Amino acid sequence: MSIRLKELKSDSAAVPVSSAQTIRHVVFLNHSNPEDNIFALWLGSRLTAAGYHVWSDLLALVGGERFWKDINEAIRHHTAVFLPILSRASIDPIKEGVHNEIAIATAVRREFNLDNFIVPLKLERIPEIPAQLIQLNYIDFTANWADGFAQLLERLEKSDVPKQASPEIAAMRTWAARYASLSGSIVNKEEILQSNWFPVLNLPSHINLYSSPVEKDLWEGAINSVRIPCRAVHRLMITFASPDAVQAATSPDIPIALEYRVPTEDFLSGTPHDGPVLKASDARNIVTDLLRRGWDDFAQSHGLKRHTMAAGDCWYVPQGLLEKDKAKFRDISGKAKWRVMGGVRGKKRIRWYYGISVRPALNEPFRLVVWSHAAFSEDGTSLVSDGKRALRLRKWLCKSWWNDDFRDRLLGLIAVLSNHQPTFQLPLGGNAVATVNTSPLKFVSPLTYVQHEPASQVEAEETDDDPKDQIINRSDSDDADDDNLDDDDLDDDADDDGHIGAGIP
Repeated sequence: MSIRLKELKSDSAAVPVSSAQTIRHVVFLNHSNPEDNIFALWLGSRLTAAGYHVWSDLLALVGGERFWKDINEAIRHHTAVFLPILSRASIDPIKEGVHNEIAIATAVRREFNLDNFIVPLKLERIPEIPAQLIQLNYIDFTANWADGFAQLLERLEKSDVPKQASPEIAAMRTWAARYASLSGSIVNKEEILQSNWFPVLNLPSHINLYSSPVEKDLWEGAINSVRIPCRAVHRLMITFASPDAVQAATSPDIPIALEYRVPTEDFLSGTPHDGPVLKASDARNIVTDLLRRGWDDFAQSHGLKRHTMAAGDCWYVPQGLLEKDKAKFRDISGKAKWRVMGGVRGKKRIRWYYGISVRPALNEPFRLVVWSHAAFSEDGTSLVSDGKRALRLRKWLCKSWWNDDFRDRLLGLIAVLSNHQPTFQLPLGGNAVATVNTSPLKFVSPLTYVQHEPASQVEAEETDDDPKDQIINRSDSDDADDDNLDDDDLDDDADDDGHIGAGIP
């Protein structure tokens, strides 16, 4: 990498400083240009946010200080830690600038006997490490950048590399402390991954198309108001419901007639039949809408409440629907557990509710895609409808929720709705139903992420949860009164009401 250092203009005259008086404070990024530019920018910006004085040819940043006349002076007199980024490009002999900088840094390390002056960062799997660096301990970024960055921050802290005040420092320390407990590595081992896709096991065998001799507006009005899942297309009502169910759902003054009875498979695929043939995409959209309406009826009949959001309807668990607002279930390994579905948090007594939204999908495999949500009430009666306020509350409440928190609450709610049975049924009119598996689809990953304990942990600084709108002051919160979000597992033999055994396998 060929680098030419520029002189920054300053209001005061530059005063030469001897190497003995200079405090080393710069984190120097050595990398291959342009091959490793993306990583260098990513790393440099985060180190700057953490308060470090970073220099690279991309950032050209030393915290407001002047640049030096040449690389030799920068590395020799001002650099506290030299970070060579090891990649297939950087170890290439044609990258003379990269290797020249490493040579200078190696000479400085030996001359001044500087421990931990050079910290190699391994970005890729490479055939060999440069000879000057082969005996140094490197930080591995090959598994994931965040893991490597957390280790680098720890190394810089231990080396007492100087930092400057930065509003992002507290946030970066908090991130590092939290990430340290999640730090892990990837191993070549299969892992079972659980999705939020619940398979639709079967649909009714036929779909029905009805007509009526009444005038067009009256007939379309009846279709739009009838309490069974249906759609109007070409003056026809399309539904899975039987003739008796349709006639019972409409006014006696509106006679109906079954015009066509089409195999569901043919209808979805756009296969020609006696009735009007729709494109496969249009037919799937119709059946998707029928399933969505079936879900709405199912959710309402089981006591869930509708909450309209910007992205669509969410069905949440109201207070008192479940005993102590808890849902029991068995996880993917068969272990009996419980999760709370709602509660009160903070000195403002914000009430929260867990909810889900459902989107049917009829490309293979047929499934219900289920998303988790949190709804809030600040007065104990009405839900927060303002989008920005709701988002702020979600960030506050759910910032400590990880994948297992959402996954377990989803499994718990589905277990309750299905009465801990292996399937549940969406009503589609009369006796017509769609059967859904309560066990979500699982996938096999060829790799596994293995969590390990960090060598040491950085203590997180206390920060305001929401500086723009104080919702809760953790020191003032009354844990004894709050509904606990940190749910405990159930012992297999404890508090088991006998229904869990038929739950999710």
